[in-house]
Amino acid sequence: EGAYLTYTATFMSKPWESATHTVTYAADYLLLARNSVFKVAANAAWLDAASGVCIKSFEITFTKNLEADYCVWSITPRDFINKQFSVEGSFTAVYAATTYKDYQLAGTKRAIRFEVVDSNTTIGATDNPTLSIDLPLVAFTEWDKTQGNDEVVIETLTFKGLYSIADGAVATATLVNTKATY
Repeated sequence: EGAYLTYTATFMSKPWESATHTVTYAADYLLLARNSVFKVAANAAWLDAASGVCIKSFEITFTKNLEADYCVWSITPRDFINKQFSVEGSFTAVYAATTYKDYQLAGTKRAIRFEVVDSNTTIGATDNPTLSIDLPLVAFTEWDKTQGNDEVVIETLTFKGLYSIADGAVATATLVNTKATY
């Protein structure tokens, strides 16, 4: 309910270099799980109008598959090369219908959105702090359910983001905050 969204990140970099920066900090915005919405639609154009789906959990992994590129005379990588980018994830929900099972069994592709909005905070005139992740084309790769005696039946669906020619992307992430440029 009141849990914060969490993430884990792994980085590759060249060795540090000395620099002087003037750092300013803006207010932190609370991105809580209770302020999130998950949507599934036939395509990305329909995500705005889609109804939210009640889910128990959501996980997404972006994998860049980086490889350090060294020259024979250097101990420092010259560059980092992307070998294959992939987006995969899963979500769980109370099992109420065969919809997601049918998507997986039939190979039905869909668009999904996971969005969290701090609607209690206003930035500027009308914006709210927001993080939105859209996958315009996903394949549902596995479906499973748990059920025990006297237990609620929970379904888990895993997905893989595919490149959408119509949308020109595998995934898009949008962050709304007070930072104007990067």
